[in-house]
Amino acid sequence: MPFLRLLLLLVASASILLPFNAEAQLPGVQPFALNQRLANIIVEVAQYQPPFKLAPKKQLLTKLFNKPTVVVYWIPGQKPSEKAALELSKRATGWKNIDALLIMRGLNQQEVSRGLDWVQQQQITIPVVIDRSMELALGLQAVRVPSYAVVDAGGVLKIRKVSDPKKRTAAGPTLDDILSAAEQGKPVPVADGEMREDTRMLIGETAPDVKVSAAPFSKTAKPETRTGGAGKPRLVVFWLATCPHCQREMPRIHAWWQAHKDDIELITVTRTDSEGIRAHTIKYLSSKGIADIPVYSASADAYRQWKVEGIPTWAVVGSNGKVIEARVGEDPQLPHHLNQALAKAR
Repeated sequence: MPFLRLLLLLVASASILLPFNAEAQLPGVQPFALNQRLANIIVEVAQYQPPFKLAPKKQLLTKLFNKPTVVVYWIPGQKPSEKAALELSKRATGWKNIDALLIMRGLNQQEVSRGLDWVQQQQITIPVVIDRSMELALGLQAVRVPSYAVVDAGGVLKIRKVSDPKKRTAAGPTLDDILSAAEQGKPVPVADGEMREDTRMLIGETAPDVKVSAAPFSKTAKPETRTGGAGKPRLVVFWLATCPHCQREMPRIHAWWQAHKDDIELITVTRTDSEGIRAHTIKYLSSKGIADIPVYSASADAYRQWKVEGIPTWAVVGSNGKVIEARVGEDPQLPHHLNQALAKAR
C-alpha cells in the first residue's frame, strides 16, 4: 500500500477528553493559527513497510504536506481514537488527491511502545507522527480525541477541532463532504471546529411540527397553529423583546414579511410566561410600529425540538414541510437570505 494515500474518514461516536494541562506543560507554546502556514517543527515520523518494521526518521512537519492532508490525533489504548486511526488506514487507498497522517500521543516510552505495537498489529501503513511533548496537541487544539484537522498542500492549516466527520463543520459542510470536494480538486474551506448544535442542523430535514398558541396581546396571530407540515411556506422566528439583537432584527423581519405576506406565513415565538415580559413585549412592538406581527407562545419542548440555542433564530419551512434555511443571530443580509429561501420554499 503506498504512503500518504487517503481516505474517507468514518469515525464513531464518543470522543474522550485529552488529560493534560497544555499551558502548564508547554509554557510559551501557542496554538497554530487557522489559514496560516504551520511552523517548521521537527517531528519524529514512524513509517512502515511490509513486514512492518519500524523505520523512524526526523523531518520537518511542513515537508509532510504535498497534498491536502487529513490529520487524526489519537491516543494509544483509547478505543474511539484507535477506531478512527484504523478506519483512516483502511480507507487510505481510496483517494488519489488527498493524503493521510496520524498523530499519536506519546507522553512516555510505555505509551509510545504501546501505540507502535498496536500500529504494527493493525498493519497501519500511513505515516504516524509521535507527539512526545504535546506540542502538536496544543497546536491543533486537540482537546478531545479523535480530533481531525485538515492541512492544504502548502502546509496551511484549514480545519481543526472536528471530532466527527459526519457532523457539519463551522464552514457548513461535513468533513466527509469537504474531503469529497477536495478529491475533485476543490479548495478546502476554513473551519474552526464543528457547527454548533442549533437550528441550522435541521436544514434539509422535516421541520419539527409543534403546536404554538397565540400570545394574549397578539392582534394577528391565529388561536393556534403548527410550525411543521406541508402547505404554505412558513417563516418561524424565535425571539425575545429584551434581547438587543432581536430588537434590531425584528423590524427588518417585519418589513420583509409585509412585502411577502401573501406567499409565506409568519410565526414568531417568544416568552409570555410573566406579566413583566408581556408588558415589555407589548411596549417594544408598539414603539417599533410592528404590533401587527403575529406573536405566539410555545412550550419548552418546542424550543428543544427546534434546537434553539440562541436568539434571534429564524427558519424557513417549505411547502413540502422541510426546513429550507435557518440562521442564528443578527443577519446583515437578512432580506437576501429570506428571498433565496422563499424561492426554494414554494
